[in-house]
Amino acid sequence: MHEQTIWLAPRATGFTEICDACEDEHPEVVSHATVRGTLRLEAEAGWVSCPRGHSIRVLRMNARMTAGAFR
Repeated sequence: MHEQTIWLAPRATGFTEICDACEDEHPEVVSHATVRGTLRLEAEAGWVSCPRGHSIRVLRMNARMTAGAFR
């Protein structure tokens, strides 16, 4: 089971990512593994599911975090 996290910049509200679990299971159909979503500015965390049902945690970075350290 994959534990996935999408990290958002402090002022970001939308995201588009590839589901790592889908990419590992079916690398030939990565275009179908795209996850899109939003997180309200006042929210620090949330959840989204890919089209195949894998759960992905969404967390907001804060000013103390280094942007290049996360995926």
